[in-house]
Amino acid sequence: MGKVLAAIGVICMLSGAVRAEETQKQKDIRKLLKITGSGELGTQVMSQMIGSMKKAMPNVPDKFWGDFMKEVRTEELIDLIVPVYDRNLAPDDIKELIHFYESPTGKKFVSVLPKITQESMVVGEKWGRELAERVIKKLNAPAEADKKAGAKK
Repeated sequence: MGKVLAAIGVICMLSGAVRAEETQKQKDIRKLLKITGSGELGTQVMSQMIGSMKKAMPNVPDKFWGDFMKEVRTEELIDLIVPVYDRNLAPDDIKELIHFYESPTGKKFVSVLPKITQESMVVGEKWGRELAERVIKKLNAPAEADKKAGAKK
């Protein structure tokens, strides 16, 4: 038991040391992600996706989906996103984004972003269904034409 606790302690110290070595840019990225509510937005998107997945996979028990959502940790998502921002944005970009999101317009945008995301997903799903129906219709068109041609003979 003592060895397990010691190992957990070492892991906690190492993860703290890794976090302590973050650059100012990475700290600013975390601030930006917090200001924009990126982790919470990711959780919202995941929840909406699960709604769609439940419909697509009705045989999967509800308990699975509940347990799945219990495992969602916004901090894990943030840890995965920080390097992406770090690779693609310069330190000054991050600072300017923070400045924008701390402005009245930026704050308003963050407040309406969940609603925009939700409505956009609904529109996107509808668009995807309609697109699939059009493609299926085009794929079936030659077969329908062949049937009609065969019926005329």
